[in-house]
Amino acid sequence: MATAHSRARDQAISEYVAFLKSQGGEGWPDFNVSNFDKLLAPPKLTVILRIFHAAFDLVFPYLKADLFNRVPGRTIAMDATFKFLSKTKNDKGSSEETKCLHIVYGQYGYLMTWGFSGPENDECFQRLLWHLRKRCERLGQEHVDAVRASYSDTCCQGLQDPTTHWITKIFPNCKRAPHKDLFHAGKKLTDATQPLHELSPVFNQLVTSSLLKFDQSSVNHVVKYYLKNTKQNLALELAREQMMKLKVWRNKVKNYAPPRDKVETDLREAYATIETEDFKLKHAKSLEGEGYLPLLLSAKRGVRLGTENELKNLLLHVKKGCCEDPFPLEDINVAVDPHDNFTDFVRDRGTSQGESFHRLLNQLVNELTIQGAELGHKKLWLRGTRFNLAKDLLLQKLLKIEKMQGLADSQPTD
Repeated sequence: MATAHSRARDQAISEYVAFLKSQGGEGWPDFNVSNFDKLLAPPKLTVILRIFHAAFDLVFPYLKADLFNRVPGRTIAMDATFKFLSKTKNDKGSSEETKCLHIVYGQYGYLMTWGFSGPENDECFQRLLWHLRKRCERLGQEHVDAVRASYSDTCCQGLQDPTTHWITKIFPNCKRAPHKDLFHAGKKLTDATQPLHELSPVFNQLVTSSLLKFDQSSVNHVVKYYLKNTKQNLALELAREQMMKLKVWRNKVKNYAPPRDKVETDLREAYATIETEDFKLKHAKSLEGEGYLPLLLSAKRGVRLGTENELKNLLLHVKKGCCEDPFPLEDINVAVDPHDNFTDFVRDRGTSQGESFHRLLNQLVNELTIQGAELGHKKLWLRGTRFNLAKDLLLQKLLKIEKMQGLADSQPTD
């Protein structure tokens, strides 16, 4: 039985339609109150998905062509993420096959390929890199030979001799195991401390500056531009300190990973410094009759390794060269616009460039409870293509120059 509200709505609709027709609205559909909701209501989810799948089928050949004609360049980075697949179920309703999304990136962080498996494991990465090698062979053996270094959070995986790593069998010009991503290397050490401690920022800074340093000539060059651009009358040291706090300016400064001996020395000194400060603070608190939780944590069997043991583990990788740069300073820091003296640099280092792709994937599932495997995979294809095309746009000047240099190198000489 119609309510007073629905009757009023129907009357308003009828009057509005009559008004439109009186104004010559011949283009309007011939509907009445009874079919108004059916004709003008937003489509249901099933209809939207049917349109999505049909549109995806039209563009899928182009998505594949774009991805399968990309080559990694000189570096490969391997990373894994869990959140996207934690909200994706496969067709059999089992989560075993869709626990971990393994992702392979190329130079400058371009997305190269991906695969699904249970826990993060080497076997999945081996298969992905083998297929990537076959792609490179199809496009030219020079693309296989171009790959000279790799990165992974697990780096040498405890091998005594990093040159025996399996990746050297797939890409022969990779002469050793993957290098370690410096951000994750430092984070693993700093995470092994008391959370939210007042000394945490100091320790974090000491560890970061031990693993990665800014090139001083590049810093001075950009500081002068910073002073000119901001029109500030500051001493050089103060301007440098102020500038380096801003990411927009740090991206314009070249950085590098120091030699392994230097890293080891700096890390040991950083630990000794913070250990002394930790003890002093503990002593001061005890004099005031206050309790104190130390920053540096001791080992606890079955629970944690402890800060000192995490440092020892990191130093083992440092000694094997896992934290060194595989290329010289000028090759690691690549100018986004080579013709601009104050351009940003893209770092040909680590797995961190892929973190932005992780965030894009997570945005797709943040509001979801669960999604089907077919829909999830199609979203992955679309988001991956968009990610690569956005990089093309960002690096268009650099890529254009590299292409011209490649053409020049291929020309025969007298």
